[in-house]
Amino acid sequence: MRLRHAVSTRGLMSTRTSPAFEGAFGRMFRLPRAAQFGEGEEENLENLAALGKAMAAAPDAPKDGTDEEESGIPALYTYLGQFIDHDLTFDPASSLQKQNDPDALVDYRTPAFDLDCVYGRGPGDQPYLYDGDLAPTRVRYTGIMHAATPRSAPGAKTITTRELVELYKGSTLVLINVLDWTEGAFALPGTVWIQGMGKAQLSGSEYLELRSLLTQVAPDKSAPLGVYCLSWECRLSYNAVLTASDLGYTNLYWYRGGISAWNQARLPVVRTKLLKQF
Repeated sequence: MRLRHAVSTRGLMSTRTSPAFEGAFGRMFRLPRAAQFGEGEEENLENLAALGKAMAAAPDAPKDGTDEEESGIPALYTYLGQFIDHDLTFDPASSLQKQNDPDALVDYRTPAFDLDCVYGRGPGDQPYLYDGDLAPTRVRYTGIMHAATPRSAPGAKTITTRELVELYKGSTLVLINVLDWTEGAFALPGTVWIQGMGKAQLSGSEYLELRSLLTQVAPDKSAPLGVYCLSWECRLSYNAVLTASDLGYTNLYWYRGGISAWNQARLPVVRTKLLKQF
């Protein structure tokens, strides 16, 4: 139950789509009618018995040599079938101890051939599984900020969710959310929320004010300082890392996966008040 605390309100983070075509595991048919195999119970049982008899076969006697029914089928088909079946049917959110509402689940697997056993938890949380085509540079991004980012940022270490959880165990970590929302954001616990730190260019006065603000929230420039945004497709956090590096912070961590990767790991989020907007 601990990991369920502070999960955002159902439907707040995404638009609901029809569960009849995609989404979480649930009922294939909402209100199926009871099957009837005859006019009455006696005829039902008789017809079901006949169906079962037609589907059954007597055991084959042991024999050596080629089996006519199975010859020519490579053993690989068995493993391929298991692979596809497991990918389609594996539902880690299922519980035999309580009743789940399939439409209320968040960060769920889908009953589709997603190949998550191949792609892992996605490029945001496991970027080392992916070949990125964006080279890291000290030039800040301009224009559209919701786009792919390089796998690393100059002057910072890119960290995964597991590594961030380990950093949380230390008491000196300062974590900054640079998500540019106009309303209160659901963020990681202990976050300092500064809008505008990821801007492509700060004015002279904004730069001086940001330096003063960071001196207050992170006075030790050699202590761990983490920066994150919404996901690996948020260039605001990349820009913010470059700004923090320019301001002299030497122990920078870039949580590239951001809130999306944190939610995917089913870790708690909290509502955060805005500290400053540039």
